[in-house]
Amino acid sequence: MVDHDSRKSGPKDMQAILDEMKQMLGQGAFDSKEAVQQAVHAHMNAVNQRPLDDFHGLSSAQLHHVLYNPFDAPELLTLCEGISERPVAMVTALFEVIAEEAKGAGIKLTPKGNLPRSVVAMAGAAIQEQGLKPESYIGRVRNEEDFEALHVTRLIAELGHLARKNRGRLLLVQATQRRLDRGDWSGIYRDLLQTYCHGFNWGYRDGYPAVPIIQQGCFFSLYLLARHGATWRPASFYADAFLRAFPMALAEIPLDRSTRVEPEEDFRRVWELRSVHRFAEFFGLVELRPDPEPPTTVSPYLESWQVRKAAVLGQVVQWKVLPPDD
Repeated sequence: MVDHDSRKSGPKDMQAILDEMKQMLGQGAFDSKEAVQQAVHAHMNAVNQRPLDDFHGLSSAQLHHVLYNPFDAPELLTLCEGISERPVAMVTALFEVIAEEAKGAGIKLTPKGNLPRSVVAMAGAAIQEQGLKPESYIGRVRNEEDFEALHVTRLIAELGHLARKNRGRLLLVQATQRRLDRGDWSGIYRDLLQTYCHGFNWGYRDGYPAVPIIQQGCFFSLYLLARHGATWRPASFYADAFLRAFPMALAEIPLDRSTRVEPEEDFRRVWELRSVHRFAEFFGLVELRPDPEPPTTVSPYLESWQVRKAAVLGQVVQWKVLPPDD
């Protein structure tokens, strides 16, 4: 994970902080080294509480919580309290299929430990019936691994202890069955979300560089969407806003002159794939449409998307520090 403490402020911010500190020390009357240290400490604490433009109204201290403990920061946000029924999302639709088939005697898995073709077919039919966007496939869907969203849903169901393997079968955990019986989709969705954010490798099988700050900063991405997502905006708007907050992420993008692609554009691709398509869209938190006026920075060989927050986003994350949408 990224050490955020080393990048709380950019060069201009840091110079301004140093200038303030020099002015404070020059004007103050300190009778001991300890008094100076206390004044500096108090000043830096105040600096860390200031809203910063690069963090879109969050302070450094608040961003630290968003990065490191979003599931335990009630002073900043609450999670899933607005969910009263199953959210319409790829992850919940696919989990419901798995859960229905895994209860009782469970699902007999393939020798590789995957879901059988019958369950894969049920899952495909379920998302089409619910009007969810099917994934793009290369060739036919023959098994679970051809169905990326289903494969990931099965993995996080196991990682989150909602289901478990036993003697070649996938079984629904009894506690999960009880939650489904009482309609506790708030708790189930929260478990799926927490496991996906903190227990699953977002770079799994996508072939891009690791760039761990994208996953670590997933709730900052949701904050940006809550802050600016009332209107359609290019996905690149959010990728660039994220990069302004975490500029050192470019150090993790290798420079490949043979492709004539700048690191910033590669970062946009990685951020959009992982944060929009495979996270926010997967969890039903955004709406997407092709961008009628693609940014000139986007490769002509890639489809450019516009993003808008879905109503479910406000049910999933309730921010207590959100400035008015601009």
